Amino acid sequence: MTKETREKILSLREGGMGYQTIAREVGESRDAVRYICKSRVHPVEVQRKVNEMLK
Repeated sequence: MTKETREKILSLREGGMGYQTIAREVGESRDAVRYICKSRVHPVEVQRKVNEMLK
């Protein structure tokens, strides 16, 4: 899967589109789309974890 496809998946998901609809749009499986969306780490979570480590 290309970087552009991953970015499109995340953009569509942020726009409120469902996994199956995104999968059809980009030509990937629903599970692949779900994996990309779930594996994304939110910057706030990263900062919280860094702060915890620095304590």
